[in-house]
Amino acid sequence: MQRLMQAAQDAADPALLLMAHFALGGMLRYWRDGLVPARWHLEQSLALYDPAQHGTLAARYGLYPQVSSLANLATLLWQLGYPEQARQRSHEAVTLAHAAGSPFDVTVALAYDALLLQMCHALPQAQAQSEAVIALATQHGFAHWVHSCGVLRGWGLALQGQAGEGIGHIRQGLEHLSAMGVHLMRPYVLGLLAQVYQWAGQADAGLATLAEARRLIQVTEESVLMAPLAILQGDLLHMQAGPAATVPQVEACWRQALAVARHHQTKAWEQRAALRLSQRWHRQGQCTQARQLLAPLYGWFTEGFDTPDLQEARAVLYALACHSGQRLSPPHPGRASAAT
Repeated sequence: MQRLMQAAQDAADPALLLMAHFALGGMLRYWRDGLVPARWHLEQSLALYDPAQHGTLAARYGLYPQVSSLANLATLLWQLGYPEQARQRSHEAVTLAHAAGSPFDVTVALAYDALLLQMCHALPQAQAQSEAVIALATQHGFAHWVHSCGVLRGWGLALQGQAGEGIGHIRQGLEHLSAMGVHLMRPYVLGLLAQVYQWAGQADAGLATLAEARRLIQVTEESVLMAPLAILQGDLLHMQAGPAATVPQVEACWRQALAVARHHQTKAWEQRAALRLSQRWHRQGQCTQARQLLAPLYGWFTEGFDTPDLQEARAVLYALACHSGQRLSPPHPGRASAAT
């Protein structure tokens, strides 16, 4: 990929440079170089695109680079802590794909939108979008997307209480994707399966699935995914031990998730890990420590206050303030509720 970039720069070819940025942005998305440089490459690709000059790229490469760049960028922005920008970019990708009239690009845009909705825990929207992708991909023979969104369908069914059926869909999707030689994002899919096992009350199966995902990351180098996997591991250990048990490994997992998320600047995963730790410390009576962790992080956000993650964080901060006998001023967007 770096050789492609060097060749594009040496040739001073804007079209080749655009595709080099697009390729690097997509390949770096979950790899060890992280999401911040991936975001930069995708934004460079979008900035370089000129419909008058690059309108033939779709015919040459089989896809519209703008659509895939926008769709990829949406999931990056959510993880980096910009949920509203993520939703906007995803909407742009879907709109552009429909305007282009390419079934493949529409499938890609809708599939990434379904993934974004899943990351946000937006149900039933994620479920409906997954079904739409499966129908479209089946119609046009895009097997990869049929099985990828079959996984998201399984996760959605499990969230609605159909854990057994959900596990079946995810396992089937994993088998088909493996047979096709698709391994990128497999650790994330295994994380979804582990979460479904958690909902089904099968902690041991969930932990075994996470162990497989962690081993696979050593091969795929998708180190960004260690944060959500570590959050899930802590959740499963907590469930396995029972709510009243004190298990040092639980907190260690959430601390690891916090450290990984901070390293990769993935504020969404950092917020979820901090929320787990703050809730745990609140139950243990360590309210000052809990607030000192969660309040600055909540205050970092400038958008997305209607999302479940930030609504839950705000509720925890309110509970922490009430526990300490503080009065709360009305919460200001982007800041933790101030005690007076």
